[in-house]
Amino acid sequence: MRRIVDLTWPIEEHWRYGFHVTPVKTHANHDPWQCMSYNLESHWYTHIDAPLHFDPNGECLNDYPIQDWPSPTVWC
Repeated sequence: MRRIVDLTWPIEEHWRYGFHVTPVKTHANHDPWQCMSYNLESHWYTHIDAPLHFDPNGECLNDYPIQDWPSPTVWC
């Protein structure tokens, strides 16, 4: 049986960084299309850091069975 895991997370402003959407092209400015730009750094919402990230002798995420991880709602 196939299992689907929802990995989405809402993009919201955080105390460490802002989140800004800026119009680049708009119909109001007579541009032929609308285009928005937003700032999203590579660390935002993309991963969790394993102990190996901070400790040369630390474990990587593969060392932790996924069934032992709490659900994302616990991390909020």
